[in-house]
Amino acid sequence: MTAETDSEAARLAFWSYSLATYARDEVEDLCLRLQDDHGFDVNVLLICLWVAGTDRAVLQSGEIAALRAATAAWMADIVEPLRRIRRRLKDPLPYQLTQDISEPCRSIVKTAELEGERIEQLLLVRTLRRDRPPEKGSAKEAAVESLAAYAALLDEPGATEPLARLVEAVFA
Repeated sequence: MTAETDSEAARLAFWSYSLATYARDEVEDLCLRLQDDHGFDVNVLLICLWVAGTDRAVLQSGEIAALRAATAAWMADIVEPLRRIRRRLKDPLPYQLTQDISEPCRSIVKTAELEGERIEQLLLVRTLRRDRPPEKGSAKEAAVESLAAYAALLDEPGATEPLARLVEAVFA
């Protein structure tokens, strides 16, 4: 297998994990709360959880910073504008439209945003270090430590409670 094939396999595994995890009770709400209220990137949250769950490994703040740097331009230029447009289209009244008229457009934007998120995951997987040894602790402990490093990187001490709930929802 080539490095590119390994990367594609990892991206597909991460995407599958993300879809399954995001569908779990409370996970979507907690991820969106962490995104909207505290500035977390949902895919970075998910990759922290994925690495913890698959390798029982911790992502340190330096690696999390590298992951964020690798996706910063893509997120700022593509995904975040799509997200703003999709959210704006939830209320079509300022445009003198009704929901039945604006919803097809919103649906197309939502699909484009989801594709943007999938591409972000490719960038994250490509940036992820491959030489990380598995830790000796549990997946849950690794997740707690990785998410604490991410919160410290963002200087978000107020995110402790939703991060703890997220870990419980994923590793319960």
